[in-house]
Amino acid sequence: MKQHSEQELLKIQNILEYYKDSFLPLDQQTLITCLKEIQSEFNYIPMESYPGIIELFNTSPQIIKSIIHRIPSLIEEGGPHLLLMCSGERCKEKGAYQFIQDVEEYLGCKVGGISKDGLFELKTQSCLRRCALGKNLNIDTTPYTEMNFEKLKPIIDTIRKNK
Repeated sequence: MKQHSEQELLKIQNILEYYKDSFLPLDQQTLITCLKEIQSEFNYIPMESYPGIIELFNTSPQIIKSIIHRIPSLIEEGGPHLLLMCSGERCKEKGAYQFIQDVEEYLGCKVGGISKDGLFELKTQSCLRRCALGKNLNIDTTPYTEMNFEKLKPIIDTIRKNK
């Protein structure tokens, strides 16, 4: 777990204060919005934000983890990199299924699984809303367009080297 600076912890506190003082209901949808806002600051959900979230939303760490795993765009601190590939109609027409199969073979896992080295979680989504630029994928929160396996392989290898 990364130790965050006082300034980073203050960012988390300010986000939580907004939700505490707003007229929004403290329901699951608001919790999801709060998690997305925290992630926009850090590119993942820091573990250090959990105590404040648990208190504010009267929830548990298990619920937070469940929500993060249920929503592909949310990333937990210390978890594997999310490789989210488009399986929508237009990407399919451009060879998305073969692309997905090549990535499954390279990572040694099927969609919905985690690579043998534990660094990547492979998921698909029916549309990433960049149809004109397909085949599309996201690695964590970074979008990639006009992808093929030959372009993706060095990106994966770089992430593995820098682990």
